[in-house]
Amino acid sequence: MNDAIPRPQAKTRKALTPLLEIRNLTKSYDGQHAVDDVNLTIYKGEIFALLGASGCGKSTLLRMLAGFEQPSAGQIMLDGVDLSQVPPYLRPINMMFQSYALFPHMTVEQNIAFGLKQDKLPKAEIASRVNEMLGLVHMQEFAKRKPHQLSGGQRQRVALARSLAKRPKLLLLDEPMGALDKKLRDRMQLEVVDILERVRCDLRNGYSRSGRGDDHGGAYRHYESWEICPDWRAGRDLRASDHSLQR
Repeated sequence: MNDAIPRPQAKTRKALTPLLEIRNLTKSYDGQHAVDDVNLTIYKGEIFALLGASGCGKSTLLRMLAGFEQPSAGQIMLDGVDLSQVPPYLRPINMMFQSYALFPHMTVEQNIAFGLKQDKLPKAEIASRVNEMLGLVHMQEFAKRKPHQLSGGQRQRVALARSLAKRPKLLLLDEPMGALDKKLRDRMQLEVVDILERVRCDLRNGYSRSGRGDDHGGAYRHYESWEICPDWRAGRDLRASDHSLQR
Protein backbone atom coordinates (compact mmCIF):
# COMPACT_ATOMS: atom_id res chain seq x y z
CA MET A 1 0.00 0.00 0.00
CA ASN A 2 1.31 3.42 -0.91
CA ASP A 3 1.59 5.56 2.24
CA ALA A 4 1.75 8.76 0.15
CA ILE A 5 -1.97 8.48 -0.61
CA PRO A 6 -4.26 10.00 2.04
CA ARG A 7 -6.51 7.64 3.96
CA PRO A 8 -9.79 9.37 4.86
CA GLN A 9 -12.00 7.89 7.54
CA ALA A 10 -14.41 5.32 6.10
CA LYS A 11 -18.11 6.13 5.99
CA THR A 12 -20.50 3.83 7.79
CA ARG A 13 -22.31 1.30 5.60
CA LYS A 14 -24.72 -0.10 8.18
CA ALA A 15 -27.72 1.47 6.45
CA LEU A 16 -26.60 0.57 2.92
CA THR A 17 -27.97 -2.34 0.91
CA PRO A 18 -25.47 -4.70 -0.75
CA LEU A 19 -25.78 -4.96 -4.52
CA LEU A 20 -22.75 -7.02 -5.52
CA GLU A 21 -21.26 -9.72 -3.30
CA ILE A 22 -18.09 -11.50 -4.42
CA ARG A 23 -17.29 -14.59 -2.38
CA ASN A 24 -13.96 -16.44 -2.50
CA LEU A 25 -13.60 -15.69 -6.21
CA THR A 26 -10.66 -17.35 -7.96
CA LYS A 27 -9.51 -17.51 -11.59
CA SER A 28 -6.61 -19.70 -12.67
CA TYR A 29 -4.85 -20.10 -16.00
CA ASP A 30 -2.69 -23.22 -16.42
CA GLY A 31 -2.41 -23.57 -12.66
CA GLN A 32 -1.47 -19.92 -12.07
CA HIS A 33 -3.89 -17.72 -10.09
CA ALA A 34 -4.79 -14.43 -11.80
CA VAL A 35 -7.35 -13.71 -9.07
CA ASP A 36 -7.14 -15.70 -5.85
CA ASP A 37 -9.84 -15.97 -3.18
CA VAL A 38 -11.19 -12.40 -3.48
CA ASN A 39 -14.08 -11.23 -1.29
CA LEU A 40 -15.78 -7.89 -1.85
CA THR A 41 -19.15 -6.20 -1.32
CA ILE A 42 -20.33 -3.23 -3.40
CA TYR A 43 -23.37 -1.33 -2.15
CA LYS A 44 -26.31 0.10 -4.12
CA GLY A 45 -25.57 3.56 -5.46
CA GLU A 46 -21.87 3.32 -4.63
CA ILE A 47 -19.09 4.55 -6.91
CA PHE A 48 -16.08 2.31 -6.30
CA ALA A 49 -12.63 2.24 -7.87
CA LEU A 50 -9.94 -0.44 -7.86
CA LEU A 51 -6.39 0.76 -8.40
CA GLY A 52 -3.52 -1.61 -8.97
CA ALA A 53 -0.49 -2.56 -10.99
CA SER A 54 -0.88 -3.80 -14.54
CA GLY A 55 -1.46 -7.54 -14.52
CA CYS A 56 -2.72 -7.75 -10.92
CA GLY A 57 -6.12 -9.10 -12.02
CA LYS A 58 -8.46 -6.09 -12.20
CA SER A 59 -9.64 -6.74 -15.76
CA THR A 60 -9.95 -10.47 -15.08
CA LEU A 61 -12.26 -9.72 -12.16
CA LEU A 62 -14.39 -7.37 -14.27
CA ARG A 63 -14.65 -9.93 -17.06
CA MET A 64 -15.87 -12.53 -14.57
CA LEU A 65 -18.50 -10.10 -13.30
CA ALA A 66 -19.67 -9.44 -16.86
CA GLY A 67 -19.72 -13.15 -17.68
CA PHE A 68 -16.96 -13.08 -20.29
CA GLU A 69 -14.77 -15.32 -18.10
CA GLN A 70 -15.89 -18.24 -15.94
CA PRO A 71 -14.49 -18.33 -12.38
CA SER A 72 -12.39 -21.31 -11.39
CA ALA A 73 -14.01 -21.13 -7.95
CA GLY A 74 -16.19 -18.82 -5.88
CA GLN A 75 -19.50 -17.06 -6.26
CA ILE A 76 -20.86 -13.80 -7.69
CA MET A 77 -24.17 -12.55 -6.26
CA LEU A 78 -25.98 -9.56 -7.77
CA ASP A 79 -29.01 -8.27 -5.90
CA GLY A 80 -29.30 -11.66 -4.20
CA VAL A 81 -29.12 -13.67 -7.44
CA ASP A 82 -26.30 -16.13 -8.13
CA LEU A 83 -24.86 -15.29 -11.56
CA SER A 84 -22.89 -18.53 -11.95
CA GLN A 85 -25.13 -19.93 -14.70
CA VAL A 86 -26.36 -16.61 -16.14
CA PRO A 87 -24.93 -15.83 -19.62
CA PRO A 88 -23.53 -12.33 -20.27
CA TYR A 89 -26.47 -11.15 -22.38
CA LEU A 90 -28.92 -11.90 -19.56
CA ARG A 91 -26.95 -10.20 -16.79
CA PRO A 92 -28.17 -6.70 -15.78
CA ILE A 93 -24.58 -5.52 -16.20
CA ASN A 94 -22.90 -3.38 -18.84
CA MET A 95 -19.19 -3.01 -19.45
CA MET A 96 -17.38 -0.09 -21.08
CA PHE A 97 -13.97 -0.81 -22.60
CA GLN A 98 -10.94 1.36 -23.28
CA SER A 99 -11.52 1.01 -27.04
CA TYR A 100 -15.16 2.24 -26.62
CA ALA A 101 -16.21 -0.41 -29.23
CA LEU A 102 -18.43 2.02 -31.14
CA PHE A 103 -19.80 0.91 -34.50
CA PRO A 104 -18.00 3.09 -37.10
CA HIS A 105 -20.81 2.91 -39.67
CA MET A 106 -23.47 4.08 -37.18
CA THR A 107 -24.29 7.58 -36.00
CA VAL A 108 -24.09 8.61 -32.36
CA GLU A 109 -27.80 8.04 -31.79
CA GLN A 110 -27.70 4.69 -33.61
CA ASN A 111 -24.83 3.53 -31.41
CA ILE A 112 -26.74 4.47 -28.28
CA ALA A 113 -29.88 2.74 -29.56
CA PHE A 114 -28.16 -0.49 -30.60
CA GLY A 115 -28.55 -2.45 -27.35
CA LEU A 116 -32.13 -1.24 -26.91
CA LYS A 117 -33.03 -2.53 -30.37
CA GLN A 118 -31.40 -5.86 -29.57
CA ASP A 119 -33.69 -6.06 -26.53
CA LYS A 120 -36.65 -5.34 -28.85
CA LEU A 121 -37.92 -2.35 -26.90
CA PRO A 122 -40.76 -0.35 -28.48
CA LYS A 123 -39.61 2.36 -30.90
CA ALA A 124 -41.06 5.13 -28.74
CA GLU A 125 -39.18 3.84 -25.68
CA ILE A 126 -35.95 3.60 -27.66
CA ALA A 127 -36.31 7.16 -28.95
CA SER A 128 -37.06 8.43 -25.44
CA ARG A 129 -34.03 6.74 -23.89
CA VAL A 130 -31.71 7.85 -26.69
CA ASN A 131 -32.81 11.46 -26.24
CA GLU A 132 -32.39 11.12 -22.48
CA MET A 133 -28.85 9.77 -22.86
CA LEU A 134 -27.87 12.42 -25.42
CA GLY A 135 -28.94 15.08 -22.94
CA LEU A 136 -27.16 13.36 -20.06
CA VAL A 137 -23.79 13.41 -21.85
CA HIS A 138 -24.40 16.75 -23.64
CA MET A 139 -24.18 15.26 -27.15
CA GLN A 140 -27.52 16.35 -28.64
CA GLU A 141 -25.91 18.42 -31.39
CA PHE A 142 -23.70 15.49 -32.42
CA ALA A 143 -26.50 12.91 -32.69
CA LYS A 144 -26.13 12.49 -36.47
CA ARG A 145 -22.34 12.30 -36.51
CA LYS A 146 -20.31 9.12 -36.81
CA PRO A 147 -17.47 8.14 -34.45
CA HIS A 148 -14.68 9.29 -36.79
CA GLN A 149 -16.16 12.81 -36.67
CA LEU A 150 -15.82 12.99 -32.87
CA SER A 151 -12.96 13.75 -30.50
CA GLY A 152 -11.66 11.13 -28.07
CA GLY A 153 -13.59 12.65 -25.19
CA GLN A 154 -16.79 12.79 -27.23
CA ARG A 155 -16.44 9.14 -28.24
CA GLN A 156 -16.04 8.25 -24.60
CA ARG A 157 -19.25 10.08 -23.72
CA VAL A 158 -21.12 8.20 -26.45
CA ALA A 159 -19.79 4.87 -25.15
CA LEU A 160 -20.90 5.82 -21.64
CA ALA A 161 -24.35 6.85 -22.89
CA ARG A 162 -24.73 3.53 -24.71
CA SER A 163 -23.73 1.64 -21.55
CA LEU A 164 -26.24 3.54 -19.43
CA ALA A 165 -29.11 3.40 -21.94
CA LYS A 166 -30.06 -0.14 -20.91
CA ARG A 167 -30.25 0.99 -17.27
CA PRO A 168 -27.96 -1.69 -15.86
CA LYS A 169 -27.83 -2.48 -12.18
CA LEU A 170 -24.05 -2.54 -12.39
CA LEU A 171 -21.77 -0.61 -14.74
CA LEU A 172 -18.19 -1.80 -15.20
CA LEU A 173 -15.53 0.53 -16.59
CA ASP A 174 -12.26 -1.14 -17.59
CA GLU A 175 -9.59 1.56 -18.10
CA PRO A 176 -12.02 3.71 -20.12
CA MET A 177 -9.61 6.67 -20.16
CA GLY A 178 -6.40 4.79 -20.84
CA ALA A 179 -6.20 5.97 -24.45
CA LEU A 180 -6.56 9.68 -23.60
CA ASP A 181 -3.76 12.11 -22.85
CA LYS A 182 -3.31 13.16 -19.22
CA LYS A 183 -5.06 16.54 -19.47
CA LEU A 184 -8.12 15.11 -21.20
CA ARG A 185 -8.08 12.04 -18.95
CA ASP A 186 -8.23 14.19 -15.81
CA ARG A 187 -11.10 16.23 -17.23
CA MET A 188 -13.02 13.17 -18.39
CA GLN A 189 -12.68 11.50 -14.98
CA LEU A 190 -14.56 14.41 -13.48
CA GLU A 191 -17.17 14.37 -16.26
CA VAL A 192 -17.79 10.63 -15.97
CA VAL A 193 -18.23 10.76 -12.19
CA ASP A 194 -20.53 13.78 -12.54
CA ILE A 195 -22.72 11.83 -14.98
CA LEU A 196 -22.74 8.77 -12.74
CA GLU A 197 -23.66 10.84 -9.71
CA ARG A 198 -26.66 12.12 -11.65
CA VAL A 199 -27.91 8.66 -12.52
CA ARG A 200 -26.47 6.94 -9.41
CA CYS A 201 -25.71 3.84 -11.46
CA ASP A 202 -23.27 1.54 -9.67
CA LEU A 203 -19.74 1.80 -11.00
CA ARG A 204 -16.85 -0.59 -10.84
CA ASN A 205 -13.67 0.74 -12.35
CA GLY A 206 -10.54 -1.25 -13.09
CA TYR A 207 -8.63 1.93 -13.88
CA SER A 208 -4.86 1.71 -13.62
CA ARG A 209 -2.41 4.27 -15.00
CA SER A 210 0.78 2.30 -14.59
CA GLY A 211 2.53 -0.33 -12.53
CA ARG A 212 3.76 2.16 -9.90
CA GLY A 213 1.54 2.83 -6.91
CA ASP A 214 2.42 6.52 -6.79
CA ASP A 215 1.49 6.89 -10.46
CA HIS A 216 -2.21 6.47 -9.73
CA GLY A 217 -2.02 10.23 -9.36
CA GLY A 218 -5.42 11.75 -8.68
CA ALA A 219 -7.51 8.83 -9.92
CA TYR A 220 -8.70 7.95 -6.42
CA ARG A 221 -9.92 11.50 -5.75
CA HIS A 222 -13.01 11.13 -7.91
CA TYR A 223 -14.56 8.03 -6.33
CA GLU A 224 -16.41 7.49 -3.07
CA SER A 225 -14.27 4.51 -2.13
CA TRP A 226 -11.21 2.85 -3.53
CA GLU A 227 -8.80 0.01 -2.96
CA ILE A 228 -5.20 -0.42 -4.07
CA CYS A 229 -4.42 -4.04 -4.90
CA PRO A 230 -0.68 -4.61 -5.32
CA ASP A 231 -1.20 -8.39 -5.44
CA TRP A 232 -4.56 -10.12 -5.40
CA ARG A 233 -2.90 -13.52 -5.37
CA ALA A 234 -2.61 -13.27 -1.58
CA GLY A 235 -6.34 -13.88 -1.03
CA ARG A 236 -8.08 -11.25 1.11
CA ASP A 237 -11.25 -9.34 1.83
CA LEU A 238 -10.84 -6.18 -0.23
CA ARG A 239 -13.12 -4.25 2.12
CA ALA A 240 -10.80 -4.89 5.06
CA SER A 241 -8.69 -1.84 4.23
CA ASP A 242 -10.69 0.28 1.81
CA HIS A 243 -10.92 4.04 2.09
CA SER A 244 -14.15 5.98 1.61
CA LEU A 245 -13.58 9.48 0.35
CA GLN A 246 -15.21 12.50 1.94
CA ARG A 247 -16.35 14.31 -1.18
